[in-house]
Amino acid sequence: MTPFEVLYGHPPRHFGLSVDSVSASTEVDAVLGEHATMLSSVRQHLLRAQQRMKHQADKQRSEWSFQIGNYVYLKLQPYV
Repeated sequence: MTPFEVLYGHPPRHFGLSVDSVSASTEVDAVLGEHATMLSSVRQHLLRAQQRMKHQADKQRSEWSFQIGNYVYLKLQPYV
């Protein structure tokens, strides 16, 4: 969910504006084009940050496989 959806409980309304829509003003087209460029840039940066965080988290993980009947030791730490 997006932060907007978490806060308000529904997805944001875009009022049907897009770069592909026909408009009479070139200024509106320019603003919508900049908006689309900004959104694609933000998505790209978020994807890159997500991949970096996953890479760092995977460094601490190890693959384990157990068979039925194996004994394992568990380290339990109660939460304060």
